[in-house]
Amino acid sequence: MKVIVPASHQWSRVNEAIKSQFGLQDFTGSVLAFETPYQAVLELTLAFSQLYSHKVELLCAVDTGPYWRRLAADGTRLGLRTHLHVLKDIKSYLGVKFQSKNLLASFYCEDDAVLGSKYDGTWASALNAEKSFTVGVVHLPTQPLKAVSLQPYEGKIIVINEKLTVALLGEKFRIIPFISPNLGWQMPDISSVEIVENQAAVQQFEAACVQMGAQPLISAAQRVWDRAAVSWPDIDGSAIREMLIDGHSCPDSEIETFSPCRWPLTQKFEWLIEGGHKPQQLRGSLIVSASVLNPAFIESIRKLLADLRTLQG
Repeated sequence: MKVIVPASHQWSRVNEAIKSQFGLQDFTGSVLAFETPYQAVLELTLAFSQLYSHKVELLCAVDTGPYWRRLAADGTRLGLRTHLHVLKDIKSYLGVKFQSKNLLASFYCEDDAVLGSKYDGTWASALNAEKSFTVGVVHLPTQPLKAVSLQPYEGKIIVINEKLTVALLGEKFRIIPFISPNLGWQMPDISSVEIVENQAAVQQFEAACVQMGAQPLISAAQRVWDRAAVSWPDIDGSAIREMLIDGHSCPDSEIETFSPCRWPLTQKFEWLIEGGHKPQQLRGSLIVSASVLNPAFIESIRKLLADLRTLQG
């Protein structure tokens, strides 16, 4: 017998399961489940625009993640005007042109999902003090969700795993998404991917790579120490990656590159270019999980580079 029942109760069950899993029963704000980070960003923006229709501006730190130019395009369809600024210019923009009465919400990423670098979000606290909504996306959470403390106008979108993203929203948000409550939710995997940091191993590997002609990809002192990130000016990162996977049994999930040989033309990593990285740096990039870093792995890199340079002449 075919029976069609509205699915909103399933979404509520998922939200309650997330609260139980991560010890959020006493959290005074909202805990909302989404499938992806951008879905969370877009649904919050849509809900904001309906609730506060007199506010028509968004502010985004464009160089912190891949979502903000897409949000600017989607926001235009909602009648919103999006201000895209690189992170270093946001404070000066707020000091000169900011008018809180027109600002619907501000968005930024707190970390880079691939590089592991962390971004300064202190400017958002000033907006919260002005009773302006801010939302930060966290791809690599290094603290338990129950340890997250939010101001009333502050929200965090936290990636739990590839198929589950959770929004923790301060008490003043009081919004209900339009789409997620009505999807056909089944209970997802709500176990988070553990972030295991090893600063000593990462620093040792990056220092060794610099001696092999590489350049560090992360200059900021603030970063997640679960991965190393370097770039060679004369070697394509995809070649190193493929040789490590094929010839040295390195798991493909533990090594990555921004090289265009690895990704389709539609994946341009524009936010990294806007943040100051050069296309050549992305071409020669190699991002490696700290879990595989050891002296033997460093020697494997050394031999691979010698072989590749010989092939290149």
